[in-house]
Amino acid sequence: MPSERLEIGRQGIAKLLKDGNLCVPPNQREYSWRDEHITDLYQDLAKAIADDEPDYFLGSVVVAKTNGSLQVFDGQQRLATTVILLAAIRDYYLDNNDRDRASIIESDYLMSRNLGTLEPQQKLALSKIDNDFYLKKVLDRDSAIRAGTIAACETHQRIEKAAEIARRHVQAIVAPYPENARSQQLSEWVNFLVERAMVISVQVADDKSAYVVFETMNDRGLRPSAADLLKNHLFGLAANRLEEAERNWIAMTGALDTVADADDEIVVDYVRHLWISQNGPTRTRELFDKIKQDIKSRQAAIDLSAQLAQNAIFYAALLNPAHDLWNPYGPSARKHIATLQNLGMKQLRPVLLAGLKRFPESEISRFLLMLVCWAVRFLITGGAGSGVLEGHYGRNAQQIHSGQISNIAALASAMITIVPPDQAFRSAFSTARISKAQLARYYLRALQLKADGQEEPQYVPNDDASDINLEHILPLSPSEEWVGLDADTLRANSNRIGNLVLLQASPNRLLASTGYETKRPILQGSAFSLTRSAASPSEWGPNEIAQRQASLADLAVQTWPFRP
Repeated sequence: MPSERLEIGRQGIAKLLKDGNLCVPPNQREYSWRDEHITDLYQDLAKAIADDEPDYFLGSVVVAKTNGSLQVFDGQQRLATTVILLAAIRDYYLDNNDRDRASIIESDYLMSRNLGTLEPQQKLALSKIDNDFYLKKVLDRDSAIRAGTIAACETHQRIEKAAEIARRHVQAIVAPYPENARSQQLSEWVNFLVERAMVISVQVADDKSAYVVFETMNDRGLRPSAADLLKNHLFGLAANRLEEAERNWIAMTGALDTVADADDEIVVDYVRHLWISQNGPTRTRELFDKIKQDIKSRQAAIDLSAQLAQNAIFYAALLNPAHDLWNPYGPSARKHIATLQNLGMKQLRPVLLAGLKRFPESEISRFLLMLVCWAVRFLITGGAGSGVLEGHYGRNAQQIHSGQISNIAALASAMITIVPPDQAFRSAFSTARISKAQLARYYLRALQLKADGQEEPQYVPNDDASDINLEHILPLSPSEEWVGLDADTLRANSNRIGNLVLLQASPNRLLASTGYETKRPILQGSAFSLTRSAASPSEWGPNEIAQRQASLADLAVQTWPFRP
């Protein structure tokens, strides 16, 4: 990039707003700052002002001049959050009948009017999704319009929350001062934003140059907060096919946004897991470098953006048992996806993606069931470690993608030396201690379903989890009825699976830390056969726990077989 096409300047962030009509390009993400980010910025500014710091550095802003406006490629979150604070200061002036100062704030930093058309011109326009809401909720001076504007999506809610935090911050600024000094104090804040809250403004000639500069100025690696690095790399290569790359990216994020509680991390996880499924094991810190190494041409960038769009629906389905994608596979598939979600095995996702795309439709339900069984075996034995396990799944996912593994039988053969065999699983289960109540409840309920003869004991619905509680027969905090138990015995045995039973919520609340003789009749009256069996011994201690757990371990091998 020729040096004369790169302009670098140092100025106050509010001065940057005052000087140019800034806008966020359509392909950039929406307003994403959360409460803690906003509060941190405002508190840092407050400290800098209180300490009378000559300058406070806010980082860099990358812009490209297009059709008379400056498109913001890096820095939109800081700029938007600054505008929201300035709007809150304007609103304070309006509420206190200081209309002259309110008008200066508005015309200098929020929006002015075109001399010829009298149309409002925003100092900073946000993305397509955000801008109309932001215009009405933040920039409009009419309090009735602001109050009547309702958030329609999560990004709107973040803007709304930012405006509320800014309003409270303005109140906190003026609270220590008498009324006749408050307007002046806010003016000093505005002056600080204009003259001393500094940014490095990097202006380039076009959007492609902006992508390159943005990528260069950020740390290497695809961090959850910087998924835009990949997007900018692809868009920078796309050239005259930029709109196509943009559509693909929007299709991808749209599919992922359907996942409940989705955040920035889901984009990074998805990109990495898809990349692993096609290219083999890749750690997070390596991902961006590997993509840059392999994706160097316009066509490669377009192809990857298309793959990201096409596969996002599969990834969203992995995180949503109710997704329509599961309709052809019957109710069992939904059950197993729900169970995998509850088990929290992210390492499985690359092989899940590959299998869903490549395995015959008739095998998908058994494929999912097999992964459930393997997940439990790994969780109980603690085998391989998460990194090693992801490596094994990643290599097999790549082989599924390339066609070397074409069905679940071939996958089982490839994993036979990795998945804990029956003997190792039984041995680990017979001594396992489970500290997470959710997992312990799942194991016991699946074992109970197997004991009851259910065809799919691995799936356990959670809709009635509040009615079924987990009881520690040997309690975590025993009463005086438990005599002769030292701290080491309690620590070694209280969370063993053999010491845990399922009980309906009401009797469970009655047991608490009472002795075995008190608990025994209630255990005998349980609707669960495995709970009733715990009432067979005449006393309860480490030996009885070990004997019961050995019996459960035999049942576990049948409940989660290697090849279901």
